[in-house]
Amino acid sequence: MKNILLILVLFFGLTYLSIATENLYNTPWSYILQDININEIVNNNTFELIVMDYSADGTESGEFGWEQIDSIQVSGKYAISYISIGEAENYRFYWNPVWETNPPSWLGPENPDWEGNYKVRFWESEWQNIIFSYLDRIIEQGFDGIYMDIIDAYYYWMDENPEQPLADSLMVEFVHNIRNYIDTQTGRDDFYLIPQNGEQIIIEANVLETLKQQYFNDISAIGIEDIFFYGDDDNNNPYNPEQYRIDVLTEFLNAGIPVFSVEYLTQQSLIDTYLSAANDQSYVPYVSIRDLNILNNGMFIDSPELNIFYENQNMMLVWDEIIGAGYYFIYCSEDPYFDPDVSNYLDSTAVLNYEFTPVSEKYFYLVKALRD
Repeated sequence: MKNILLILVLFFGLTYLSIATENLYNTPWSYILQDININEIVNNNTFELIVMDYSADGTESGEFGWEQIDSIQVSGKYAISYISIGEAENYRFYWNPVWETNPPSWLGPENPDWEGNYKVRFWESEWQNIIFSYLDRIIEQGFDGIYMDIIDAYYYWMDENPEQPLADSLMVEFVHNIRNYIDTQTGRDDFYLIPQNGEQIIIEANVLETLKQQYFNDISAIGIEDIFFYGDDDNNNPYNPEQYRIDVLTEFLNAGIPVFSVEYLTQQSLIDTYLSAANDQSYVPYVSIRDLNILNNGMFIDSPELNIFYENQNMMLVWDEIIGAGYYFIYCSEDPYFDPDVSNYLDSTAVLNYEFTPVSEKYFYLVKALRD
């Protein structure tokens, strides 16, 4: 069960709105995989989460040190490491050149669209152990989470090269194994797992309700590429929203899982269209170029609006609907930093307003939208 907190602060007639969440809802982000400059990340205050490679050039010799990742965190940002779990990359520390002529059983053919990237039988323990060793490095560097690419590798082994009919459920189990490994190694309950793409895995034939809920429990958010501007060009494809994907992502939102969206755009007119579309769907937007070698500023979606109305001695709070919310709980306190609990609980409602008589001129009111 996930929730969103809308906090309305009242102080002698002054009102303002802020948002707090138990997850990553509306956390502005940035995304860069090449030409990474740690100082540039540290000094940019427009985002609060950075997805980046664990290495300056992708290789073992270019791995960032703990101090560099710590400097990002000290600047007030989550540092999230990119990791490909569904393909092997021939420039990573684990690669053995012998595999090109004598591949292990888990290694598949080279991806024809990405030179140096190879399909993997991700369900085999040898590959999963390689990923665990990769995670060891990321954990030692001090990252706050991982951004898992090529989740949709299951589709290749089920449809394009139908070798493994259970590849969809096996990918869900692989993500679960990653979550368990990280939990065991770190002891942290705040290490973020964010898959990139592959959202349709939750509606695949072998991913039944239990596995879907397991997947939702294991991940912290989902990253999505090209959902509004899909096309053949690297950048600036026409506006072409993929509604079937948007429909599936609504299930993630309803489960309290934020959606981080990236589109590869440079034209302002397209960016404006994108920001409006992302806001309509409650996605956290970001724009870059396909090479992901520039650091752009973070972007906000509009916060849910919370208004206050007075009539006689009564006050009414009125707020925007939160997608997937079933009930809203109202709390108040004289302490601006209070946590909602029984002592400051006022009431609950299934509608988008609450009318009451205020007990003080100075009070802090909190509305918690609960998603089941």
